[in-house]
Amino acid sequence: MSCAPSYDGEQFRSFGILYSKPIKKWLEIEAGVEYSKYDIVQRSKFMPGRESISQKMDLSLVSIPLDVRINFLKYLFFNSAITVDLDAKTPDRIDPQEGIGYVLGLGAKYDFEFGSSLFIGYFYNRHSWVSFNSDDEYRLVASRDGFKIGFMHRL
Repeated sequence: MSCAPSYDGEQFRSFGILYSKPIKKWLEIEAGVEYSKYDIVQRSKFMPGRESISQKMDLSLVSIPLDVRINFLKYLFFNSAITVDLDAKTPDRIDPQEGIGYVLGLGAKYDFEFGSSLFIGYFYNRHSWVSFNSDDEYRLVASRDGFKIGFMHRL
């Protein structure tokens, strides 16, 4: 019987700024910086006759994405990014998340005539796909998925 704790993400928040450069009508590249904060709960393994212990922790990361966005069917897009992830705050009980990660996403974008755009999309993000700190194949790696809503304006 394993006595290892479990780690569950309760919620995450993220904000950032991106620069987008159109290459062709259907292709854009993006680069920027993003700050993410994860609320994580560590729960002790259930053992009969023992009280289960939970402890809340925060994990914060700074990510630098390099993104490719492919636009299709007028309003839709697919995006894929490689990210450089840096620990801003990592509790001792969580493996370091510094490394190369990736993002995959699918969404919709509406371009206004006055030069702004509004977008919404689903994404999956995995951090530390290639770790800067560990070659342990059993390390705990943060990942998240969700919806991203944003506003863009052409300069």
